[in-house]
Amino acid sequence: SNAKDSDSSNEGSPTECTYLGKGVDIEDTTDIGGGCNIGWTSSGEWLEFELDLAGGRYQVDSRVASDAGGGRFTLQLNGKNIGEQTIATTGDWQKWATRDVGQFTAMSGSHTLRLNINSAGFNLNWLEFTQLSADQDGDTVEDHHDLCPDTPQGRSIDADGCINDNDEDGIVNTVDQCADTPQG
Repeated sequence: SNAKDSDSSNEGSPTECTYLGKGVDIEDTTDIGGGCNIGWTSSGEWLEFELDLAGGRYQVDSRVASDAGGGRFTLQLNGKNIGEQTIATTGDWQKWATRDVGQFTAMSGSHTLRLNINSAGFNLNWLEFTQLSADQDGDTVEDHHDLCPDTPQGRSIDADGCINDNDEDGIVNTVDQCADTPQG
């Protein structure tokens, strides 16, 4: 985990948590479940987290509060944008609302998630990643659509999750007149 904050100290007054001693502005939350939230957001700040994800499609939701509205953040996974959100007013800095950030597809493995603060004016309590459907073989085809659920990782696949070049000769099966030609 890593972070960039616009000042060197915590502007909040947490009693329960800190963020790796990085001076990230956090405070105790009044949200359901307690804990701490990020506050005093400023444009240019960011937080990074390491995530281990199973392959598949994910829904991202955020728990936000804003007295003024207009704050904005983007999410990146391994440097690629996967969602963004402009925060409407919730009526108070501690009046919380769960909002849809978007969906993305990830391969199985370790990933770096980066939260970029693009515009100030919101508090963030949490981000939630919900896998929409399992993808046990990590080929990005959801199991309920995958006709070949044990495809080896790294192989070229078709929309059904099946290897589309059985003999690995560079010609996809649909046009390969000798789809099972041994190599050599």
